[in-house]
Amino acid sequence: MRNSLKKVYSLKKVFNFKSTTFILVLLILILIFAFNLKLIKACYYLNVSGLFALKGNEKLSLEYLKLSFDSGVYSGGDYYQHYILTNNLDSLRRAYEISSSNFFYLTKLASASIEKGKWFDSQKYFSGIKLARYLAKEGTSFVYSRDNDISRKGLFYLSFARKISSDPRISYEFGRAFCWRYNSFDKGSLLISAALSKDPKNPSYYREIGSINKRMGNYSKALSYFVIANRIDPNDYWNFINIAEILRDEGYFDEALSFLGKAREVNPKIESAYYLAAGIYKKLDKLDNAYNEYQKIIEIAPLSYSPRYNFGVFLYSVGEYEKSLTQLTMAIILKNDHLWSYYYRSLVYEKLSKLNEALVDMEKVASYDPENDSFSRRLKDLESKVNETSNNKTESH
Repeated sequence: MRNSLKKVYSLKKVFNFKSTTFILVLLILILIFAFNLKLIKACYYLNVSGLFALKGNEKLSLEYLKLSFDSGVYSGGDYYQHYILTNNLDSLRRAYEISSSNFFYLTKLASASIEKGKWFDSQKYFSGIKLARYLAKEGTSFVYSRDNDISRKGLFYLSFARKISSDPRISYEFGRAFCWRYNSFDKGSLLISAALSKDPKNPSYYREIGSINKRMGNYSKALSYFVIANRIDPNDYWNFINIAEILRDEGYFDEALSFLGKAREVNPKIESAYYLAAGIYKKLDKLDNAYNEYQKIIEIAPLSYSPRYNFGVFLYSVGEYEKSLTQLTMAIILKNDHLWSYYYRSLVYEKLSKLNEALVDMEKVASYDPENDSFSRRLKDLESKVNETSNNKTESH
């Protein structure tokens, strides 16, 4: 009897344990389902909010975003969407706090902090070197913009990057921006020289200083920098081309052609080498050689308008008007909105006494750039010539 009672008691304990476990599992499943239901609802409202934002309806977008928040599941996406709609930096900061491994939020937060003038706040989100690299990358992309405000923003980014990092590449990009965007060659060359002092085996720095000196007319100094760059990296064909340009400008035509030949050995399809060679042959009055150089460029880029245009201008300059007309017409076929092709074809037509055709092309040119005084004057001059010719024909009849 006692044994039977013990068995019953044991079975009861087992049953109670299993029942409790079952209830706990069931409760956990219900909670998971409820959470997932909230998550599904939150995702749905967030997506709808995004769709309305894309359609430009910010009011409805904010309403659906509020429903997403009301669901009780707060995601980085919710706060980022709120930042997009309200430009509230705290929302972006909250998005990053929820998803701190999200690099996109990280970069947006650093960039937004800087845009709002909180330069040093941005260092909270990056280590110094990472922030400097990010700023240098963004600054380089902004600084060459034609929009002056965006360009200055890029300059500030590069300036700040240089303050927090000694990386010579940042000084290099900062210096290039001063030179080629702001024409401040003295300041730019100092920055690039500073980069060179930290990394004296970088051929790009030598080539850049060479280009700056060439622009400033310091040809002997430029030549020395290009020669050093060439020794470090003999496969950079631009060094050969830069050296050839200086030799050409100094009147050393044969030597220049020799360096252009070396550039073509490294890269047989570099168009600049052929253009320069054609120009030198023209100076030497070797027109057949120049003609052949242009033919080679056309073979390299048969579907590009540029070789045809440049060949047409060359032929116009040497009085080959019919051939020039052919090349300029081909250039227009390949790019029918290229202003200068129409302009030079107008000149060619005038030389061929085809004034009506010249006038049509010049009207096209003037329509592309109506503010250009020289175009307007030439258009009026052609109109006068066409009218005069027409009047003369009428009188003769």
